[in-house]
Amino acid sequence: MGLPRKMSKKVQLEQEIQKLHATYGEEFVNALLNNQLFGGHYLESAHPNNTMNDKTIEEAMEEFFNSIHFLQLADSSKKTYQSEARTFLDFCNKIFSNGTQESVLVFMEKPTLLLEYLKETENLSTRNKRSSFLRSFFKVICKREILNADINFSRVLPIIQNEDEEPKALNQHQVRELLHLAREGNNNFRNYTLLWVMLGSGIRVGEVTQIQIGDIIPETQHLLIIPKKKRTLRTEKVKRKIALPALKTLINYVNFTYGHLIDTDVNYKNLYVFSKDGGKTPLTERTIQIIIKDLIDKCQSIPDDEKRKYSTHSLRHTFALSALESGIDIYRISKLLGHEYVKSTEVYLKLFDHHLQEAIEMHPFANIDFEKIWDDET
Repeated sequence: MGLPRKMSKKVQLEQEIQKLHATYGEEFVNALLNNQLFGGHYLESAHPNNTMNDKTIEEAMEEFFNSIHFLQLADSSKKTYQSEARTFLDFCNKIFSNGTQESVLVFMEKPTLLLEYLKETENLSTRNKRSSFLRSFFKVICKREILNADINFSRVLPIIQNEDEEPKALNQHQVRELLHLAREGNNNFRNYTLLWVMLGSGIRVGEVTQIQIGDIIPETQHLLIIPKKKRTLRTEKVKRKIALPALKTLINYVNFTYGHLIDTDVNYKNLYVFSKDGGKTPLTERTIQIIIKDLIDKCQSIPDDEKRKYSTHSLRHTFALSALESGIDIYRISKLLGHEYVKSTEVYLKLFDHHLQEAIEMHPFANIDFEKIWDDET
């Protein structure tokens, strides 16, 4: 048997571009290759001697939508931001005599204008979407001016947690039923493995899509993932722990699905684990969301009127809550989830408190009539 054929530089380049498309999206990569992201307009605005004084709101918005920050967002986030941008521009046209031709720095001088914009809606979810978009917009467009003005946009544009909302987690019975359901139907081994990996590691759907065979480290029970919120061309993968049963299932699935390719000239370690085309490109987030949602809809142990509250992110919540229930401290759970701050993990404590209330009500002493015992003793 001869040596494997050496790929031409053209084929290698095409494969590299294909990987970038799968990870970052065609729009972002094509813009990068066409030198649109680093062209004169973009570099001029980023130059330290350049000021924002002559940039209108409309021009700033156009620059934002051509920025790396925006182009690397998920498609769903892009659509949300585009919708929020239209609403914000309508607001600007309403309050300024020259509309969107007003200097964008007006918001640095009068940040209270942004509060007026938020007050236009009483819906908390809508207000949070507006805050999220504007935080990103000003961070990209006016970063230097924000630093100079010492404006805390986290306070000006707060994202408020609804006290009535809490993360939805599955109980152990529901988890077992979902795993059983995943073993039925088409692509059952893939779906079963997908479910196990998310339950056994707590990683996000956007992170599981990007797992390649080379990202599995059995010796230390680690997966290498690209953190979704920090995904750029230069982002290094980070280690995330995975429970042993989930890891074993993952390895078995990889061996079953891709084992025949180990000794071929295919770049085996770069194959995507969860894929429809033999590992060349990953499943999309939307595909995985549909897979999990379909399992949830079939799960009889989840009440019908509650099913809409569960999603792929519920698997992450389940991982966190199960860790809390087993006695793992909040700091270590934060590390397992990949949270930058422990405060992000504390949202699960509220859900855990509810479970503690249920537990105390099930305690044997909770059903004893102490008044009767007192009367009997006396």
